[in-house]
Amino acid sequence: MSEMVIGERELVLADRMIAQRCQLYQSQFDLEAYRAPARGEIWAAIGPATAGLIIPRALAAKAATLLGWPGRAPVYSVGPVLRVFVTEGLPNGADTRGLSVSLVRCGAVAVLSPSALALPTPGVRRRSWITVPHGPSRPPIRDVAAAVLRATTL
Repeated sequence: MSEMVIGERELVLADRMIAQRCQLYQSQFDLEAYRAPARGEIWAAIGPATAGLIIPRALAAKAATLLGWPGRAPVYSVGPVLRVFVTEGLPNGADTRGLSVSLVRCGAVAVLSPSALALPTPGVRRRSWITVPHGPSRPPIRDVAAAVLRATTL
């Protein structure tokens, strides 16, 4: 019986931590963060203010150097092989085909509207910040994409 009570307390604490992290993402980093009820993870809405680039680790390291890392872009890991750059999105109605096709050729994927971006969440070990956001500013997705494409030639 005491194990069930401890389990309930842990769930309440986890819920509180996730709610606080969502609030931090919203208030400090201007991300439209929300908890996905079915998964218990934090996600960010994608649109003109926010997008993401999922990039293989080695390529991400080269692109980060070209961007003047650390600190130029918020970056988190997804397991040991992928990195996600959190960027500004594209204006509504912008043509994304050219951007997406050029990135896919080098093993990167743009996360654009109407998708959502899974963010590091307390208790979810597979995603963790490498470079945390510094306030609400994020580099434009086209700048990060250009650095990724240049990095393929290094």
